[in-house]
Amino acid sequence: MDGNTLRLLIFISVFILMLVLESFIPRHPTVDSKSRRLGIHIGLSGLNTLLLKMVFGAAAVGAAKTFEINGWGLLNVLDWNGVVAFILVIALLDLSIYLQHVIVHKIPFFWRFHVVHHSDLDLDVSSGLRFHPVEILASMLYKIGIIFLLGPAPIAVLVFEAVLNGMA
Repeated sequence: MDGNTLRLLIFISVFILMLVLESFIPRHPTVDSKSRRLGIHIGLSGLNTLLLKMVFGAAAVGAAKTFEINGWGLLNVLDWNGVVAFILVIALLDLSIYLQHVIVHKIPFFWRFHVVHHSDLDLDVSSGLRFHPVEILASMLYKIGIIFLLGPAPIAVLVFEAVLNGMA
């Protein structure tokens, strides 16, 4: 099983689990039809996924493989590997995504795209799928830039992506 398939299976499993839990233990009554919102969010997520595949192909994990093969990135230059590098990569990628999120909230130009994520009348598991396509593309460019700077092992990027998707 390749990394993209594993990541997708983890995402779908967590998504379905959370969807079922929300059905039995809702936090609040919904304003809009759950099935309508779910359809919109899954459709938008599908469009964004297709767009990413067309523009970036293998994206983050593929970039990490390329950078590792070519010895690019700080961790490759320092020749760091193993558990310490793995944990450091997860922490630094998480920090970089946090900083990106702060930026999209603070800078009006980026907020115009990010507001799509916050414009849902109800908040549930499907809200994590709701992103403007421009934000998705910019986010992937940013993430690939961070991966280029770090030069992490592809497995660390795969694990980070799987956890990020599961927590979205």
